[in-house]
Amino acid sequence: MISFFPLTTFALYQWTLKDSWLSILISVITFLGILGIVGCAALRVLLFGRRSSPWLLAEDLPTLEPLFGQYRVPRYHSFSLPLLATFLRAILIAAAKNNGTVQIILVVCLELFLLFSHITLKPGKSRRADILSVFLAVIRLVTSGLLIAFIVPVALAPIPRVVIGIVVLVLFSIAVVVMLFNTLWNLGLQRLWLHRRFATLRSRSSTSQGSLEKEMTTEKDIEKAESTVTSRPSNPTPTHSGPRVDPAMNARDVLSQVTPTTAEPSSAHSTDTTVSYGVEVPSRWRSSLPQVPPSRTGSDIAHGDVTSSSSLPSPLSHNRQSIIEEPRAL
Repeated sequence: MISFFPLTTFALYQWTLKDSWLSILISVITFLGILGIVGCAALRVLLFGRRSSPWLLAEDLPTLEPLFGQYRVPRYHSFSLPLLATFLRAILIAAAKNNGTVQIILVVCLELFLLFSHITLKPGKSRRADILSVFLAVIRLVTSGLLIAFIVPVALAPIPRVVIGIVVLVLFSIAVVVMLFNTLWNLGLQRLWLHRRFATLRSRSSTSQGSLEKEMTTEKDIEKAESTVTSRPSNPTPTHSGPRVDPAMNARDVLSQVTPTTAEPSSAHSTDTTVSYGVEVPSRWRSSLPQVPPSRTGSDIAHGDVTSSSSLPSPLSHNRQSIIEEPRAL
């Protein structure tokens, strides 16, 4: 891949000289050899990706990975465009050696085509790869366009041509430095950088965990101290108390106090009837009537339960039958 462009250009240019048959023979052998190696590898990758699957290229064709390894799997065929542009550029340089204007115009057109292909297809595996490919395409396009100053019909002064040559040199130097750094980064500098970054992150995480553990231990110590100061004693019962009492006895006393007492049955003419669930309220009709004291029956008198005459009113003592019947009439 590195020797494809110079060897192809020199071989095709040798055919235009026609100085010696041996040099022509060597150029033909070189051209067929380099074209056969690169062309056969490219055709093999393209055919395999079309017939089988592009996802199996890295497993089935590991030796040809330099062709498609830098591109995404759906854009595995993107390597064919730079190869085709390189071959066409060699043909233009060899065929139009006597006409520099045609050479520069065709080369600028090829570089412009490559730039558009990189922008539209975006074949790189990452955004950085696409940016790098576009950057290199822009450098090639600008340097190819600056070569117009060296065409004879332009007739530019020598000093501006020197300045333009220095600018072209600086641009190519920048591209070389960028590619050198990219190569070192992909060879192992990226792994070293990531390893160092992960080591620093682990050290920071370990120190942060240690500080958190220390803070947690201090907080626990403070909580324990506060609990020992503000908490109640473990045995609040005094040791100098009196004689112990059986709890069963206390329970019996409590139950005896809680058990309800039954009320005695009241008489038929009683208005204040006390029951276990409260006091009975007299009705409105009964409360409106005049209250008459209850009388004694004959049975009560026969058994000797007779009140003294001083406790009863004088009219009731003369006519006991009227006192008995008066409540019934009411």
